[in-house]
Amino acid sequence: MLDVPRAGRLSVHADGQELARAEPQGSGQAQALPFDIPEGARHLEVVADGRGATVLGVVLQHQRPGIVLDTLGVPSADANLFLRAREDIFRTQLAERSPRLLLFILGGNEAKRLEWGRSKLAEVEEGLRTFVRRSRAAAPGSACLVVGPIDAVRGGNGPKKLAQRPYLDEVISIERQIALSEGCAFFDIFSAMGGSGSLARFVDAGLVHEDLVHPRGHGLDILGQLITDALLRSWVDAADPRRQAALAPPLQASEETR
Repeated sequence: MLDVPRAGRLSVHADGQELARAEPQGSGQAQALPFDIPEGARHLEVVADGRGATVLGVVLQHQRPGIVLDTLGVPSADANLFLRAREDIFRTQLAERSPRLLLFILGGNEAKRLEWGRSKLAEVEEGLRTFVRRSRAAAPGSACLVVGPIDAVRGGNGPKKLAQRPYLDEVISIERQIALSEGCAFFDIFSAMGGSGSLARFVDAGLVHEDLVHPRGHGLDILGQLITDALLRSWVDAADPRRQAALAPPLQASEETR
């Protein structure tokens, strides 16, 4: 939440039971309001007592082993849009989540803006690099992976609607350079999915929405699997004994005594 001056109180309730309450102090800073949901609860409410209360987000997760995936996707966004956020709030929120891996999947909208003359290559590079640096500074203990844009086509209804979008290669090259110079890994999903012409094949297979931009259904599964396979392959190829031990199942008592 954002502790806004003269804002109303915020409280969290589960099935009518108050779990936590925040009294505004007017500091103008981002704050976390932790709470535990009773087992079996069916309804969760965030209640604002009065006007002006600001909720920046709600996170619900189990306290058990597993993977937690936080995503932040904004339609038509590029790196510069995320840089509009107040840096102190950005740092506070990212530190609160304490991520183990920062995953940046950008580039498609940057290529569009370059084609339309709304951006220049230097502006694209500066925005992407600044966003990566700001994120890494807010979560210095996190690993970092930059994923390039998927294949993209011109779209529309003309004869070249399935032709590759201009500036795609340039954006991929910029992202690779930024990732490696900023201490991140880079995954070229454009090449992994088959390079130029692969989106046209996705279209023929019904794996892309009618806008010829966004994959859907099984198309999303395929792209997600490419990233997952690359992560697991890199994990195994690293040959780190500690990581290999983490992959091995625990010994049973009978095996320990052999």
